[in-house]
Formats: sequence, C-alpha cells, structure tokens
Amino acid sequence: KATVSVLNWAACDVLRHRAGRCFGRPMQSGLRTVTQHVGSVARAIIPGMGNLWRRSASSASSGEASDAQPGAGLRVEDDVGMRELLRVLAAAENVHDDAFLTDVVTPILDTVKFSDIGLKQPAHMDRVGTMMIMSGARYSLAFFFLPPGQCLPLHDHPGMNVLQKVMFGKLRVVGYDWVEPRADPVLGVKPPAGIARQVYDTTTTAADAPMRVRPCSGGVVHEIFAEGDEVCGFLDVITPPYTFERDCTYFTASDRLTPASFQHAPAEALEGLHTPADTILADPRPAHVLTPRNDFYGVPMTSFRAPNLSWLPTPAR
Repeated sequence: KATVSVLNWAACDVLRHRAGRCFGRPMQSGLRTVTQHVGSVARAIIPGMGNLWRRSASSASSGEASDAQPGAGLRVEDDVGMRELLRVLAAAENVHDDAFLTDVVTPILDTVKFSDIGLKQPAHMDRVGTMMIMSGARYSLAFFFLPPGQCLPLHDHPGMNVLQKVMFGKLRVVGYDWVEPRADPVLGVKPPAGIARQVYDTTTTAADAPMRVRPCSGGVVHEIFAEGDEVCGFLDVITPPYTFERDCTYFTASDRLTPASFQHAPAEALEGLHTPADTILADPRPAHVLTPRNDFYGVPMTSFRAPNLSWLPTPAR
C-alpha cells in the first residue's frame, strides 16, 4: 500500500512543470545528486518507479499538491474512450511513429470525455491545476485545468509530439513555428533566440478534433488561454514525456517584425539565418523574435489526485 501511495502521489506531480513550476527551476547540485541516487535505488526495486520518484522529489519544494478532486462526485460507467486510450498507450510503449499517433491515438482521443474518469466539470478554480492520469517510458497522459482568464505562457516541447483535446470550456491557442528548421534540441540546454512565424491563433472546444504539435511544426512554441467565464479543461498525450533533462523553455515574443525592427533584431536570433529578411516579411503570417526567459519557471499550479483508476493498465517498461 505504501508503494502504491508513493506512486500515486508522485504521478500527480509529474507534469506540473508543463507550466514550468518544477523542472525548470534551478536545482542545487546536492539535491540533484540525492534524487538521482533515490531514483536509481527505486528503479532497482520497482521497475519504472525511479523517474516518478525523482520527479516528485524535485517538485516537493514548489507548487502545491492536493488530494482533492475537482468536480468530484459524478460516477459514470461510460468510460470506453478513456479505457481504450490507456490500453492502446500502455500496449504501445515501444511504438513511436507518426502513423500511430495520427491513425490510432487521435481518433480514440477524440472520443474521450472528462466524465470518463468519474468527474464533472468544476464550477470554480483559483489557480491552474494538473492531474496525472498515466506516466510511462514513452507516453504520458495528463489533464490540465485553466481558470477563466488564466494561461500557460509561451513555451515549447523540445523534440516532442503533443496531442491536445479540450474536454470542457473554450481554449485559445496561439502557435509559432521557427522560420527555419532547428537542430535537434540539446537536452538540458535552453535553446537560443530565433525568428518564428505565427502559424495560428485559434479557439477550440470539446466539439473540435484534437490539436497536434509535432517536434518541428504545428505550433512548436505556443501559449494557451482560457477564454470565456468558465473553467477550461484539456487532456494532453505527450511523447516522449518530460524529464529533468527534457524540459520546456518559456519565451517572450517581440512585436511583429517590420523592415526597420528586423535590422535591430538580436544577433543571436539572426545567427545562421539563411532566409532573406524580405522573404520572411513578405509572408502574410507575422514574424516575431522569440527569446528564451531565463528568469521565469512558470505559473503556480495545483496537482490533483486522479480518482478510482484501479482499472488502469500498467505501461510496459
């Protein structure tokens, strides 16, 4: 029981760093060493537990964890969509290709409802929240809650695929892609500033199909806003999952670039750029300088415990 308790508590916190609260925070070398050793011991005792233990230890000093369940009280049996999604992800830990995400995961995700996990939409929340549903070596599945008027600031997903499905409320997503392809991210190192083009500014609801962010396209840097006057909730399938080394970076976006402002863009953003300024500016989609934020680690978040998921499949390791 103690082991299950630790795993459950740890899983609740794994993705809180999606809003940068945990893993972006600078860690003292001593603490990092201790958590790495704890992770190694845990992995030797329980396969796959080490990462969960290590991640939860990193978040203990920040943010907030809660055993509460937003919107608790609704019990339903119509959970086929969620069960099927979890079954497929758990059985596919060694499968990682575009066709699988597009042809298998996306259609199933489109059938999932928030009530599938036995909850109803919360009427009110004071701060951003997360709920870890599943965490495996290849895939993670997490729920995010955004109170009205709040957002997840501009951030990336280094080398990751993300499928996002709104469960309730209205979500506005603004996405940017780099003007030129970037080299594979160096894990643990913040990316440099660069020129990016705004590729969409859209709103999405539960009636819409899941959105897809790929490692190099689809809004690789994006910000997410809760629109309207109700709490917004969305489900993310993320592959590969976040780790200490694979962490998101937060950015600031300049005003739309003009011929005059382009000449004064930071040298770091222009370094290695092959596309002429005239070509970039001629595109009707606005171009901006995106600069990594070195002093920001995300908005405060609350981690909620997922309810009654004894039927969850165990991911392969």
